[in-house]
Amino acid sequence: MGIAEIFGAIFGGGATGLFGSLINSLGDYFKQKQEYRHEERMAEIETRHLEMEINRDVIVAKQEAAAKMEVAAADTQAASYRADSRNYLPAEAVKSSTAIAWMMAIVDFLRGAVRPVLTLYLSIVAYLLYLHTSQVLEASGTGMTPDQAYELTKIIILGLLYLTFTAVGWWFGSRSKFDKMMKSR
Repeated sequence: MGIAEIFGAIFGGGATGLFGSLINSLGDYFKQKQEYRHEERMAEIETRHLEMEINRDVIVAKQEAAAKMEVAAADTQAASYRADSRNYLPAEAVKSSTAIAWMMAIVDFLRGAVRPVLTLYLSIVAYLLYLHTSQVLEASGTGMTPDQAYELTKIIILGLLYLTFTAVGWWFGSRSKFDKMMKSR
């Protein structure tokens, strides 16, 4: 056994050990890379899952908000009905005097007639105002420019139509919707 063999064995063994260590490190590298890919895919799946949960929660929150708004609208309408049927004196006071009973009946009649009378009045006034405005414009001749007459007519008619349809819409629109809701309960 010579020195060359001893150095050959030492360096050969060392080189083989280093080569084995290199192969082991490469294996660990690829294994770690595969684990990272797996963790990355799991994170993507988790992210998609969280997005789906968030979207579901948003949809549920929107539906709950819409339901709360419907309940609030119904409560407001119910309060309106309660106000319409409000009694201003205790039943005992009304029963004790015929005069008070008659006065309260008149008050209740007047209070109950306000909306329908206002609706009818505004509808009639809208029509009469249209007729009157048409007559004034025909008779004015040179008193106004055509553009001024048009703007005046437009402003008056739009304002009155707004008020009329507000009253009509309230009277007929919201009442029938609330009546249907109350009947379905």
